[in-house]
Amino acid sequence: YAYRPDALARYVTWAPGRLELHEGLEQLRFLENGVPVLCVEVEGRWSYGPSQAVTTDGGFVYFGSGTVLEIAQVTASGTPQLVGEVVLPGLIKGIDVSGDHAFVAGSSSGLRVIDVSVPAAPLGAGSHVLPGPARGVAVSGAHAYV
Repeated sequence: YAYRPDALARYVTWAPGRLELHEGLEQLRFLENGVPVLCVEVEGRWSYGPSQAVTTDGGFVYFGSGTVLEIAQVTASGTPQLVGEVVLPGLIKGIDVSGDHAFVAGSSSGLRVIDVSVPAAPLGAGSHVLPGPARGVAVSGAHAYV
């Protein structure tokens, strides 16, 4: 699942509703509070390998397919349309987007920074080798936490 920070900030202020308590699904709390939930099916679309990371930002879905970062634009129908991709050296384990950059945890290849200002043409913008495998990434302000 991918949630925007502002949605999570509102989520924690709402008490669980009848549907969430019955089904045990936190997504129902959004629906019970009038927040639409976008369902994007990307299953079965793995051209380059398994997906272990996905995030959304500004109408785009960023997901790993093996060692390839794929970028899809979400259309009005909710169907993602692939617009760009870039091959990276390690299996993608985590993705976060901040501004015009995607920060990718690339397992044995460490942290990769990808310029996604033009989603159809993502470009490598930097990298950092880590002493161990990169299993996830979160960006806050000017810091990337791997």
